[in-house]
Amino acid sequence: MIPRWQLSKISKKRRGTLDLDKYLGLENEYRKTTAQIVGGLYVLGGFAFTWFQLVATQHSIVLSEERLVADRYSKAIDQLGQSTTQTRLGGIYALGSISKNSPEYVSIVDNVLASYVKQNCHQDSALKEELQASIDILTRKQFYDFQSGEVKDGINLSKVKLNGFDFNKSSLRNARLTEADMDRSDFVEADLSGLNANGTTFFRADLDRAIIEHAQLFGADFSQASLVGASVKNCNLKLAKLKEADLSKAIFTGCDMKDVDLENAKLYGTDLRDTKGLTKELLKNALIDENTKLPNI
Repeated sequence: MIPRWQLSKISKKRRGTLDLDKYLGLENEYRKTTAQIVGGLYVLGGFAFTWFQLVATQHSIVLSEERLVADRYSKAIDQLGQSTTQTRLGGIYALGSISKNSPEYVSIVDNVLASYVKQNCHQDSALKEELQASIDILTRKQFYDFQSGEVKDGINLSKVKLNGFDFNKSSLRNARLTEADMDRSDFVEADLSGLNANGTTFFRADLDRAIIEHAQLFGADFSQASLVGASVKNCNLKLAKLKEADLSKAIFTGCDMKDVDLENAKLYGTDLRDTKGLTKELLKNALIDENTKLPNI
């Protein structure tokens, strides 16, 4: 194929010496080349137009989804203030769903539900279903399956009153629970690592096999609580009350237990070797057997 600019260089005189068929062939090749160039530009233009349409469509879809989530969030917030338990629960579960599917709403929903719990936890059992549902969303690990690898900030439930609630197998990592009343609540196999529960009451609470690491438990009251098989590491237990608590087979590692109350506490098979602050005076009224492991004091 010979472009026209080359063809134009053929002088009229020389053109006259060319065979007519050759000349027409060159002219035909020029036309083909021009058509191909124009067709290529048309195709490229079509691709560009299609791409811009696709981008605009995707942007429109994102905006629509964002508006939909925002509408669902607003509706759920409105449901929290309604008069029936069913409607309030619907709002709470809707917030849980939004938090699960929209990572940007996780902290927002956490703050809303934590505030809801704190505002309503002193109404005895009037809103117990709603409070338990909120706790489940705030503390159950399966609601946050984003696998980001980042440590999630703990929820703030300071000074709440949550007697007899279910925290079994939940996560309260890095939560603030200072001066709270958690009497008779269940924390079986719960993750309480990083918990700040200074001055909190766990009277008759069940913390069997709980994981408690790097927690602040200064002056916390575990009287008559059960911590059977619990793993307690690097915690501040100064002045904690463990009177009549069952600490059987629990392992305490690197904990500060200065001035703890262990009166009639069950230490059957309990490992206290790697603790500090314990004295013979503190241990004299504790219940010990041949499997109890005590520090060198």
